[in-house]
Amino acid sequence: MVVNQRPRPVSRPSVGRAVVLACDSLATLVVSFGLCAAGLLLPGLTEDYGPATGPTSPTALAIFATALLLISSLAVTATLHPRARSDRSRRFALWLSAARLTLLVGAVAAFVVHGIVTIELA
Repeated sequence: MVVNQRPRPVSRPSVGRAVVLACDSLATLVVSFGLCAAGLLLPGLTEDYGPATGPTSPTALAIFATALLLISSLAVTATLHPRARSDRSRRFALWLSAARLTLLVGAVAAFVVHGIVTIELA
């Protein structure tokens, strides 16, 4: 039994990891707020208000659920990364963040391309 053994210092994230995590956090929050705004505006555009003039559209509810899923996955990443005791856990959090960022960028790009093709062909 060793009494004077020091704990291993936890390494700080590299600049690349910090940039990916920052971009992911910003993109996730912006897309989530955009989805919430779209969910709030959708019933007015489709004139689909319920008895209490609240959004009852299944599409609007799906948009809100997607925004909630994005925020909860961001919360999971935010709790996993700083509390990671091993480099393996940090790598998992970084891969989760990078995958979410890739999906968000891909979805936004597909939305823009769809809009361009729809407008050009109309």
